[in-house]
Amino acid sequence: MKNINFVLIGAGDFGGEVGSYVKDIENDHIRTISFLFDSGFRTNDCFKFLGYIDDNPETWGKEIYGKKILGNMDFIKTYPEPIYFTVTIGAPVIRKIVAERAEALGYIPLSIISPDFRKREDVEIGKGSIILPGVVFTNGQKLGKYCHIHECVAVGHKVTLGDYGTLAPSATIFGGCEIGEGTYIGGNSTLLQFVKVGKWSIIGAGAVVLKDVPDLHTYVGNPAHKIKDFGTIGNRKRYRV
Repeated sequence: MKNINFVLIGAGDFGGEVGSYVKDIENDHIRTISFLFDSGFRTNDCFKFLGYIDDNPETWGKEIYGKKILGNMDFIKTYPEPIYFTVTIGAPVIRKIVAERAEALGYIPLSIISPDFRKREDVEIGKGSIILPGVVFTNGQKLGKYCHIHECVAVGHKVTLGDYGTLAPSATIFGGCEIGEGTYIGGNSTLLQFVKVGKWSIIGAGAVVLKDVPDLHTYVGNPAHKIKDFGTIGNRKRYRV
């Protein structure tokens, strides 16, 4: 038996949301067995949610729903055992920067997957991803690393989602879609079959996407249409999603 010491990096509102679910994993043995089955650990290993990591020193020592903010990422230097993590930062560009920094310091990525996640065959999930309750996949999906899949998302066959991608609550992705790295698909939006959405783009909430979307663009509406071209990833970084 070994300890699976786990932290969430990012102590904002989404961190609190995911943290409440992670506490369920820690406290519920049945959920833990299901979680470990998908994570490659043994069922007698002990999952321990240590708390949160955040760069803002004004937050250190405070609690989010009973779990402390432990400090910044240098916390790993003071802890005697390996620490697993994922990133609960919504902004994809910042998520990428933080995840790369954490791995360089020695944190080990671990996916958080709801036990009620429904999937069929040939589904690949990248390291450090988060899949929340009510998500349904069919067959052949491929998710990159550090993806965020929110509640009640439905994803059709052979969809790909690049690293650091986000599917917000109740998004519907039809079969054969290709979604690029760092792209944010807004809540209640719909991508029709075989649509391609480029890297670091944003699809607004409620949008219906009928045709391909280039890299670094924002599309909104029904049918979805362009309202912004970021031009560079530096410009994209300034936006929260």
